[in-house]
Amino acid sequence: MFSREKMMLNKFIIFLGFVSLLACQKDDGEYVYYDNPPRQEQSDSQYDIPNLFNDTKIDILFVVDNSGSMGGIQKNIVVNSELFMANFLKNNFMKWKVGIISTDRGDDPYLGFKRKFDYQLTHDPNHTDATIVSMFKTAVNSLGTSGDASEFVFYNTLRMMTDGRFNNFFRSDAHLAVIMVTDEKEQSYSRYGAKYEVYSLLNSIRALKDSESIVRFYGAFDFADLQDCNSYGDVFEGSPFETIINETGGLYMSACSDDFG
Repeated sequence: MFSREKMMLNKFIIFLGFVSLLACQKDDGEYVYYDNPPRQEQSDSQYDIPNLFNDTKIDILFVVDNSGSMGGIQKNIVVNSELFMANFLKNNFMKWKVGIISTDRGDDPYLGFKRKFDYQLTHDPNHTDATIVSMFKTAVNSLGTSGDASEFVFYNTLRMMTDGRFNNFFRSDAHLAVIMVTDEKEQSYSRYGAKYEVYSLLNSIRALKDSESIVRFYGAFDFADLQDCNSYGDVFEGSPFETIINETGGLYMSACSDDFG
């Protein structure tokens, strides 16, 4: 039975322009059924983050592809940063932390790990909303497009949570939202094996969290079967990305439009 805090967080939508519908889920004893959100649909609705408990902690990890083909999508993130950050900057009740990492397995984090990027900045007289947004934009710009041509979203997520140099970012008693942004299929399983199969990965991540902490995956993708995308080959439907988003009750959208922020 969900606690009140968990039920409140079920209403929580991190809006990087996630304009698809929520994945519906129904608990029916020992089975859980999922209705996949329809593809090729778009909404102009805007969702505010609801008023959660004052002690609610949420860690938000962006995993952004920094391979050679990602220049346009990274630019879209930068352009729309103010839209995304607005909800965090105007709501004092949420104890948020935001981190940015790449899909290159050899990269260090780009934001939020060595130097905190969290709700405390909003109480610092040396930082305005504009300077906080500027810090986020600078971090995204610094990703560049010279990263490994193989993209390891799952590998890097777990690496950051288990590597002693970086795992101080994550709070065991905080909810976790992982926002994946890429134009390539997930390659951790094919390179590193069963540990990065979706359900194995989720088990590993949840083992690092308190039992009351919710883990959700979200995504913005450039795949051939998503709206406004002209790419060929890789598709979202049936991918590990679709599986992990549906399994955790997250949202996905196309990253091919310039206003997905």
